[in-house]
Formats: sequence, C-alpha cells, structure tokens
Amino acid sequence: TGRGIYELALSPPEGPKVFSSTHPDQNKWYKNNSPTLEWEKEAGITDFSYSIDKDFGGAPDNISEGKGNSISYTDLEDSIWYFHIRAKKGDVWGGVTHYILKIDTTPPAAFNLNFESGAASIISTQYPIISFITTDALSGLDHYELKNINLSKVPEGEAEFFVEVTSPYRLSFKNGAYKVVVRAFDKAGNWRDSSETLSVIPKGYFIVTRGGINFWIIFLPWWGIILILGILIIIIIAIIFLSRRYHVKVYRERE
Repeated sequence: TGRGIYELALSPPEGPKVFSSTHPDQNKWYKNNSPTLEWEKEAGITDFSYSIDKDFGGAPDNISEGKGNSISYTDLEDSIWYFHIRAKKGDVWGGVTHYILKIDTTPPAAFNLNFESGAASIISTQYPIISFITTDALSGLDHYELKNINLSKVPEGEAEFFVEVTSPYRLSFKNGAYKVVVRAFDKAGNWRDSSETLSVIPKGYFIVTRGGINFWIIFLPWWGIILILGILIIIIIAIIFLSRRYHVKVYRERE
C-alpha cells in the first residue's frame, strides 16, 4: 500500500438568497421606483459583488462591493430590472443569484368616455350605455372603476364610492345633473381618471339645477337668466317711460 496526501478546498458558495421589502414578488409590477434589496450572509462569506441592469443573463464582476447585506436604489426608470449578486467564500467567488424588479410609474394613457346617444352633455334616457377603453404601455391594464356624482347633492355626492366595471356599462340615473368618473388602473397600481358632466332630461321637460335651467337641449345658466330678465326690465321701463311721455305730449296738444 502507498500513502496519499489530499488537499481539500471548500466548494464555491451558491448565490445568496435575495429578498426585498419594497418589491417582494418578482412576478408583480410596482410603482415604487426606489427598491431596497437584502440578502442572506452565510458563515464564511467575506465579500459580496453585485450589479443591476436590464440583462437577465448579466453577472457582477469579481470586485468586492463590501460585506454589507443590503442595498437601496433610487429613481430607477420604468422597466424590468435584474439585480445580480455573488458571494466570496475564502478565495472563491460563488454562483450568481438574479432578482427581478418590475417597475412602472406611468399611469394608463388618457381616454374619453363615450355615450351611446353621442353628446354627453344632455341625454334623454335614464339608462344610458357608456363605453371607454385605454392602454398601458408597460405593466398592462388591470381594471376600471366608476363613480357617479349627483351634482344636486354636492358635497354629499363626493362621498360616492368607486365600483369596478367593464366596458360597455349601463348607467342608472334619475332626472338631474351628474358627473361620471371612470378610473383606469394598470397592474402596478397607477391610475388615470376621465370624467364627463351630463344632464338627464326627458324630451319636452325642463329641470332646475344648481347651475341654471335645462329645457331639453337648451341650457340657460343663472347669470344668463338674470341678464335676460335685466334687459326685459329695462325694456319694460323704457316702454312705460316713452308711453307716458307720448300721452303727456298728446294731452298738451289737445289743450
């Protein structure tokens, strides 16, 4: 038999386990663009090297970033980011862990509300159908919510709740003035509002509102009504004055 001499070296460590308190789910989009990342530090680890970029296959270099086990980034642009980290144990750099950060701070695109009757300012039906559609370039559209505000009950009307809806959607009103607000959400939680103010007036009817008087498709604001009444009063006074002068003149000529 012979004698053998063996030198045993520790195997290189696997990539450290990474987690985030600000972006805990790698499959989910977040509107927070200042993520914080932390990782476990096993016994024997002396250094860490890490980097962040938009390349899933990226890897950090073999230059130590220190012994700390957390890092925070600020104001990252909207995109899918990849955090790469490896640990050093003894003189050996280990494998790389990749952590995905999905960031979207931009709300959905602006959009309009469309009513089946065309113009949204005055409608005759109490059950109009409203449609709406928008897009989101990065995380994608998630859902819509809608709120009706009865303008005759402001400020109580402001307390109305949003309800989740899909387009097209049938509204339900009584006669009067309303503000319809549709809110579009993307998958990161960003949202954008679109709203329309309308009056529900049956044909041949008129309704007195806080802003004025509606008579089907004709709307007269209170200031316009006051102006018209003022002009009529002036005309009536002028007619009375001229009529009295005329009668006085005729009476004098007869004398």
